[in-house]
Amino acid sequence: MLDLQVVHEAQQEFLALIADCFQLHTPVGISFDLSHLGLLLDQELAFAHVEELAERARHSGQYLMISMEESTKTEAIISMYERLVHRHENVGITIQAHLHRSLDDVKRVLELPGKIRLVKGAFKEPQEIALARSVELNERYLELADICVQSGRECSLATHDQAIVDELARQDYLHRPNVEVELLYGVRPELAHALREKGVQLRLYLTYGTEWYLYLCHRLAEHPPHVHQAIADMFDPARLQDVGYGMS
Repeated sequence: MLDLQVVHEAQQEFLALIADCFQLHTPVGISFDLSHLGLLLDQELAFAHVEELAERARHSGQYLMISMEESTKTEAIISMYERLVHRHENVGITIQAHLHRSLDDVKRVLELPGKIRLVKGAFKEPQEIALARSVELNERYLELADICVQSGRECSLATHDQAIVDELARQDYLHRPNVEVELLYGVRPELAHALREKGVQLRLYLTYGTEWYLYLCHRLAEHPPHVHQAIADMFDPARLQDVGYGMS
């Protein structure tokens, strides 16, 4: 359970990360959960923490991406984003396609500045709140992607799903100047290489720290061959190749 000391330590870690990323001389997106910065303890404290991060990131040429969490926190997260983005345009928001409310949420955030990151959604939710992994969810993702891309808003389409990537390519969305594809570092490197060779803007999402394991398990579960790839890479590290930059 988070307390104020843990929240303070998390903010200091993100400030240090912003300083480290500045040394890369490459624009980096730093993704985080608002819960880590005190959303559930004190919303005003969380707001102040993110404001400081946003200001530091702006000075170093970086941007912040607010991650999405369980559906019980969605409204608080989007409301916080609405306050932040009017003062800090280097802050973006993540939308989970599987939530039934997400169509309205996309329309809501499109009224604001800031980058939109679209994911399927990794949290298990009841069916009255969200779609399960299915063809219907893929169709929902593509519907929301279409709205974001056609709006001209800068957007990051985060998916490892080949069917979705193929459909986005068929619609000629992947070469739009406002679009990038985001992949988790080390997952489907062959797709990353193929997209780069086609000139698609690509961002790699790199997890670090002590709480990465559950996140990685979610990503592996999305595509069972990922498990086989991960085991092969453990026994043959030379198989791993750097395919670009990006940090979250």
